[in-house]
Amino acid sequence: MENKSETLRLFQSTPSKETTEVEEDASETQTSIGTWPPTVGSDMEFIVNCAFDGSSLGNKSFQYLWRNTIKWQFEFYKNSHNVGLRIHCNRRNKSRLWKCHVSIHRQILCPTPFRPPVDYKNYTFDADHPTEEFPNIASTLVLSEFAFHVIVKSVSGIPLKPTIDFSKPMENVLDACLLIEGKKVYVGKSHLAMFSPFFRSLFFSEFLERSLEEIPITGEDVKHEEFIQFLSFLYPFNASIDSSNVDFLLKYSDRFDVPFLMEKCEKWLISREEEEDKAHLMLLAERFHLSTLQNHCLMSLKTSDEIQKLSKSKDYVELSDSSKTALFNRMLEIMNEMSNTEAREREKDEESTYSEDSEPQRLKSSVWRARWLGVGNGGISDFSDEEEEEEENDEVIVVD
Repeated sequence: MENKSETLRLFQSTPSKETTEVEEDASETQTSIGTWPPTVGSDMEFIVNCAFDGSSLGNKSFQYLWRNTIKWQFEFYKNSHNVGLRIHCNRRNKSRLWKCHVSIHRQILCPTPFRPPVDYKNYTFDADHPTEEFPNIASTLVLSEFAFHVIVKSVSGIPLKPTIDFSKPMENVLDACLLIEGKKVYVGKSHLAMFSPFFRSLFFSEFLERSLEEIPITGEDVKHEEFIQFLSFLYPFNASIDSSNVDFLLKYSDRFDVPFLMEKCEKWLISREEEEDKAHLMLLAERFHLSTLQNHCLMSLKTSDEIQKLSKSKDYVELSDSSKTALFNRMLEIMNEMSNTEAREREKDEESTYSEDSEPQRLKSSVWRARWLGVGNGGISDFSDEEEEEEENDEVIVVD
């Protein structure tokens, strides 16, 4: 079984022994070392390599990691001239309905390589006993490095995320083998065919590839690790789209014809529109024919300055003439909207200059407007200064 490992490096001072539960929660966010999927099989397995200088270690230090839905906490503490370790499993869960059975093997790597026989000890974590303690794992006087090999044998009362190892066949489940960058990737024919017309044709049409035991997926743009992530969205892994994978997920969704994932990526990009470079979003919309995303980008541009800023982006030069025309038309719309708004404001200002009891003045203004618009003579009239003076001298008769 393949192992996953992570190194915890503790060279900085850490919270004192009097750290409260609230402070530990805050530390949890700051010192989290990340998450990764567990290895496949009935067991979950991982190796934690710990390296630190005991002299700089504070009274207490927490390191956190997640395995599937189980939260592990590694608490290092000073004990005279030695360093101790407490391993906490799911300790915030006070329910008495969960249990986690594990085997743990410890190996010292530095300063003196000590390789005892592979001897795993079994432990059971639950609400009554969520912690196992190893009081003297290293000295505070020297640089120390050691490894803990943890195998989760069984779990009850904690719902685990489903996991699949695409590197191994699974009878009646993973029944087709793809070759990507020379590496075997096992997939389910019927499952992929349900989401992708491309795979439906590949596996169930009369193509030559249908009869091959190993079907090569060619192209420099298809990477093994990216393809595995792509598959995780086609299986119920609750995988999440983020800025690190959205570009290649769009690429694979387009190449392998997976409409639902394409739509999911488009919605994620729209939700992040305020934080992403609009020129890059316009480029993605153009490449993958995402009309909703392009329309959202265009309508989110409210000023000509925003469009000018977009035009200075490095991705703008890669846009097609069609997309640039759409941006130009949007700028014209913005300018027309501004012009209409200014005209309405001027009209309101003019109307506000006339008082309610100045009816003769309003009538005079109406006459002037009618002449300017050419009412009665079929065209726009030009007024000379003399005509304006004569009009001002005209007596306006008000009929009660």
